Order: sequence, then structure tokens, then C-alpha cells
Amino acid sequence: MVERSDIKYDLNNEVPRLWIKLEEAGVVSMTKHYVTNGDTPGTNVIIFIYITKDSSAQRVLSIDLLTDVVLNQ
Repeated sequence: MVERSDIKYDLNNEVPRLWIKLEEAGVVSMTKHYVTNGDTPGTNVIIFIYITKDSSAQRVLSIDLLTDVVLNQ
């Protein structure tokens, strides 16, 4: 299980960087979405598709920046 405190990322360079439990992952793709929905706060989500040094299988990590909820698939 990955907690929000296990995740660090850097979006300031040309290539986004991602660390999970202090181990850098290879970022395949990264998107950031902000969507409003009428009177509700909407969503503010970063989605990473990444691989690790242990596996070339692509995984998906979603971070809801409004609630700090993390989904790691």
C-alpha cells in the first residue's frame, strides 16, 4: 500500500520525476488535470504512468491534490 507520504515528485524540469518510498521510478507519462464542476470544488489530480527498476510493467499512480487520496494500480 502506498501512502501520500511515500510519494515525492518534481514537475519543474522538462522531464517529470517521481519517487515512491525513496526509490525513483521511470515516468512513462504524466498528466495534471484540474476540472471544475459547478458549485463543487471539482478535481485537481496528477496521474503518473510509471515503471520501476524491478519491473517493466507499467503502473498507474493517481494523486488527488485536494484530498491527498492516492490510488496505485
